[in-house]
Amino acid sequence: MKKQTNLTIKNGDETETIPCYFQLEQCVRRNGRTSWTARKTFKGKRKEFTSDAIDQRSAWRDLNQQCHDFISGKKRDEVKRSTSPTLTEIAHAYLGASKSQIPANQDSRKASLGALKSVTEGLASGNDPVFEKQKNGIVKLVSGGFWDNLRVDKLSKKVARDFLDGRILGYVDNTDEGHERSRGAKDRLRQACSVFSEKARNELYNELFTLPDLEDSETGFLKAPYLPARKKRYKAPKKAVVDQILSKIGQLETEDPDVYACFLLEYGCGLSWGEVMHARYSWLDEAEENIVGDSTTQYVIAVQPDGNWVPKTENRCRTANVPDEIFQSLVDLQHAPRPSNNKAEDPKVQVSAEELARLVWSKPAASVAEELGVTTTTVANYCNRLGVRKPENGFCTKVRLGQSEHPNGAVPADAIGEPQIAAKASKPTDDYILQRHRCNGKTAANRRLARWFRDNIDGWDRRQVGHELRKLNISMVIRSTGSVYQGSKHAGHSDIRVTQEVYGDLLEKQKVQIPMPKNFQ
Repeated sequence: MKKQTNLTIKNGDETETIPCYFQLEQCVRRNGRTSWTARKTFKGKRKEFTSDAIDQRSAWRDLNQQCHDFISGKKRDEVKRSTSPTLTEIAHAYLGASKSQIPANQDSRKASLGALKSVTEGLASGNDPVFEKQKNGIVKLVSGGFWDNLRVDKLSKKVARDFLDGRILGYVDNTDEGHERSRGAKDRLRQACSVFSEKARNELYNELFTLPDLEDSETGFLKAPYLPARKKRYKAPKKAVVDQILSKIGQLETEDPDVYACFLLEYGCGLSWGEVMHARYSWLDEAEENIVGDSTTQYVIAVQPDGNWVPKTENRCRTANVPDEIFQSLVDLQHAPRPSNNKAEDPKVQVSAEELARLVWSKPAASVAEELGVTTTTVANYCNRLGVRKPENGFCTKVRLGQSEHPNGAVPADAIGEPQIAAKASKPTDDYILQRHRCNGKTAANRRLARWFRDNIDGWDRRQVGHELRKLNISMVIRSTGSVYQGSKHAGHSDIRVTQEVYGDLLEKQKVQIPMPKNFQ
């Protein structure tokens, strides 16, 4: 690089040319600092100059100006500390904002801050920020980590560019892998930028902090250019693969009803995973009006808000058509038996009521539990289930102190009675289609479905399963109706162009037949 000897500095309307005391590469960050530094020796003493500029080039100009003023004997105004908030302060404000200030729900806010963490990694020293979701659903920032040392004015266009370039490093240009990586990097950066949306800045941050201009055309973080990436058009799975899926999937109906229901909702109804997980039986119903106009009954599934969950766009609140057989299969699954996941029902204690009574009346509960390889709570539960009456509290202590006789394995005549059967909790009147109440409101049905596909479907070359089934459903709806608009409405897309560009694969493959006028036949 050619050594620069002079540097032009602009101070307002005035322009000054000064000697270039430091080259660009001499302006560095040292020992994890967030500020830029440069050093020069004067009369045998080393002096360090510091700049809090956003990027290296701006810092280079500032450091040279400082050095020139020092040599010239000019007194610089005392450098003011940055008034920009740290990202920790931004995160606390973002998570605690009201819905009128930031409409996004808590999960979306956490995801956006997670994306911002990915973009800002390496800009300051410290551990990663730590989030924690409270029982009331509110997400809190437990520890700011390196965000404690990182201010908003350090976010620049260069930070965003470095993140994008780092994400595609090593991937070949103009390949499917390269384009997929580029799209992922852009989406991640776009999600991080949503923390500083115009509404968030105007309704929240500007009332609390002094923010830098994040939309500056030269340095603004929000003005970083995105990577070029070709949109990947949807290609439906081959007919042989689809036929194979339909021939094998039925075995899940009895093996794992929830996974089978997940398949029906995605493949048969075109729901996304978020919609599948919150789908209730009350969503399934007959259509109020027969669109076709004949005497047949049409069935629909009405996607709608459910408690704390709301579809991400208004268009996702919709009524999607459901084929008759899919509708009936989903209704039948409501009462299908599920494999129990209640650990208390597992046969861990393989002893009779008589043997269990002999043990608990001759040894302390802890010794009985150790002998059987279970906990004292499990011993107590099995006593209740088998109708075994346990000694009163402190019985073994009284025996040890000689206050009661040792039973020596003998049990009272009334030690064994009728088993106590706990009453089963009644199911909710409006149950989830996936049996969420069996696993604290969560389910791994989609992952189990993906695992089943990998193990059983030859030729399945897709990275995803659930969303691919939704895509196939939408594409089949478009082909069967011949209407991209109907497919878009069925899918709940925000723009019909999304449906047209991405899901029209099967329609394009359909044979076009145009009848000729009779006089030409």
